[in-house]
Amino acid sequence: MKLVVFSDIHGNLPALDAFLEKIETLSYDALVFCGDIFGYYYHQKEIIERLSRLDGLIWLKGNHDEYFLRLYHGMSDEKQYIQKYGHSYANVRKRFHEEETRLIDRHKPEHQMECNGCRIGIFHGTPENSLEGRLYPDRFVSNPDDYRNYDLVILGHTHCRMLRKEQNTLIVNSGSLGQPRVWLCRCGHRITAGGVWRSNDRSEAVIPGD
Repeated sequence: MKLVVFSDIHGNLPALDAFLEKIETLSYDALVFCGDIFGYYYHQKEIIERLSRLDGLIWLKGNHDEYFLRLYHGMSDEKQYIQKYGHSYANVRKRFHEEETRLIDRHKPEHQMECNGCRIGIFHGTPENSLEGRLYPDRFVSNPDDYRNYDLVILGHTHCRMLRKEQNTLIVNSGSLGQPRVWLCRCGHRITAGGVWRSNDRSEAVIPGD
């Protein structure tokens, strides 16, 4: 099974459009989005529309998508989000419709699947904290038992590309499509763009090049 993985768009519509054009020439079995439409940039409505048109998309909810839901439902104060993440969080109740909100809320921050005997866990964060957890390329895995249930684990959230092994589990992070932080990934596990990595010869994770 070949997976094309992307994550953390953060309102960057030109980056998403360029990515979708790039993968038109790829052959793959599933398209995986690890979450975070919201935050930073301003084209969330258009991005929701683009993602909604993708057949068979495995679509996860990210922590910024959850922040949007909290603001929309009046559970949080927008000032703290605007101060930290920018004005794309301003007036969300006026700018978005209930239908868009229900669509975001329908998705979960994790997804499990199995194909040809390969166990795959997909998380916006980490297996131990699927919404807010972070695993950076140069950090130890604090709960290795959470990874042993899978042959392949796909993560988002950190904006850092990563490829590493935890015993027999392959761990992949595609980095951020909309706000890459390559300067944080200067270690031995940095992923080379355009690579293909196999887990027990039963599954492939593909991260298209820049």
